[in-house]
Amino acid sequence: MAMRACKPSLKKLRWATIILGTSNLVVVLLGVLLVILAHSSCDFQYLVPFVAVSLGSGFRLVVMVQCGLAQYATAKTILDSPSSAIVDRRRRYKTWIRWSRFALVITALQFVGAIYLVFHVAKHKSQFHDGKFKDCVLGKVGSFF
Repeated sequence: MAMRACKPSLKKLRWATIILGTSNLVVVLLGVLLVILAHSSCDFQYLVPFVAVSLGSGFRLVVMVQCGLAQYATAKTILDSPSSAIVDRRRRYKTWIRWSRFALVITALQFVGAIYLVFHVAKHKSQFHDGKFKDCVLGKVGSFF
């Protein structure tokens, strides 16, 4: 009975987790697409913000999965072990807490990266030449629309 209640399933994910995971996956895919489109005609210095934000989102996805697995292992240990196995419980709980804290650090880094990217775009948005962006990444994207 306890195993059935603790079985991992995608149906048991919170909506916030699904939305966060999906949005991070979209950021990774858009970043990869931008870098692929612009890498041949751009200097690396213009691609750095897009690569950094994409890597941050990729790390966030990995941390989300690891945190969920650690939480599952902790719950399974608590439900399946007798009260005398407190050492194993404590070890799994500490692992889960470490992954949760790492997720918080990644979230803060994503926030800083997003702010940097907004300032980068705003800086280059003011640099128009004949109605087009001078910046290679934004110029490539702007030419599609």
